[in-house]
Amino acid sequence: MSRHQIVDFNQVAAVPCPCGVARRAFSEVADFPATVHLTEISADAWIELDGDLAPVRPGLCVQIPPGEWFD
Repeated sequence: MSRHQIVDFNQVAAVPCPCGVARRAFSEVADFPATVHLTEISADAWIELDGDLAPVRPGLCVQIPPGEWFD
């Protein structure tokens, strides 16, 4: 069995999120401690990380380590 996985975000179902829609890869992989979200931002967007607000925009990547609080 292969240990790698390739995901085509065009094949991942989009789900609503506060700033648009998100496609979430690897959420079903039990031994991968993360997911990768590709979000189509359709409104002004901010992410709150441990109480700090940061603007987000298309093309920006945010890595959130385990245990960090986000909203």
